[in-house]
Amino acid sequence: MKHACSIPLVLAVCALAQESQWVARQTESIRYIRQGRYSEAVVKGEAALKEAEKFGAEDTRLATTLNNLGFAYQHLGRFDKAERCYRRCLTILGRVRGREDLELAAPLNNLAGLFLQRGLYRNAEMLYRQSLSIRSKALGPADAEVANSLNNLGAVYQAERNYPEAEALYREALSISEKALAPDHPDVAATLNNLAVVCWATGRYDEAEALLQRAIPIWENAFGAEHPILAKALNNLGAVYALRSQPALAEPAFRRAAALAERVLGPQHPLLGAILSNHAFVLRAVHRDKEAKKTEKRARAILQSDPREEFARHTIDLRDLMTLRDGRRK
Repeated sequence: MKHACSIPLVLAVCALAQESQWVARQTESIRYIRQGRYSEAVVKGEAALKEAEKFGAEDTRLATTLNNLGFAYQHLGRFDKAERCYRRCLTILGRVRGREDLELAAPLNNLAGLFLQRGLYRNAEMLYRQSLSIRSKALGPADAEVANSLNNLGAVYQAERNYPEAEALYREALSISEKALAPDHPDVAATLNNLAVVCWATGRYDEAEALLQRAIPIWENAFGAEHPILAKALNNLGAVYALRSQPALAEPAFRRAAALAERVLGPQHPLLGAILSNHAFVLRAVHRDKEAKKTEKRARAILQSDPREEFARHTIDLRDLMTLRDGRRK
């Protein structure tokens, strides 16, 4: 009898050790994601996936691992790998939980974001609306996760330059998140940044600056001064100053944004290329042509293979300036 009882005991101990290893890898990966250290997050995420595969092909821990790993891949521009992770995650959760379960909302949201980055706006809108519907039914209309879905749906309309619809969704998301979370929550800052881009695009530069000046310290306090999301916000602030003919304010914002992007994302990341392109725009405006030419050359080298995908969602690109102005004249 003692021997017969020892088998399940050993199996239980092995299972606990296996789950402990998965939890450790998964926790490390999530920590790196929150810090914006996506290359390290991928390393730990792949190790977590190796452990999660042992749980079985339809285990929800495997789905969670795939979603987080896909998120890290996506932020490194490795879109094919990210999409495979998200689709496999959704397949597992759909079989185990059903197509309307709340757990599907996050990977649906992430896959929609991937489609948005690739310019597949209809696909993105469809999935964002599906995520919004799931969250609204499960959590109610005043939940922070609903605000997150509204914010992301606004990004689709922003990308399509339907600014009135984008602004309405952003303001609705902001109203919900400020009540459901707190005025200084990072999710609030994300919507403030997105709303600032819409204000910039519609010529309301003072309002855009005020929104960014509120968003930046929220993110600094939440994530520290080395998170890549700050590079986007600083770039946007520099663009606002540039169009208000304030190069003395624009240039340090672009320099800080570029240095941060290069440190945390690497010297070939498209976000860095966008920031350098904007910086060159300001250098041209103040007749520092030699420096502008050098900066433009580096920006082109970075952006030539993938000029828009990674940074376009919520980052102002001064190359859009004439297009936006022409659109407002029509």
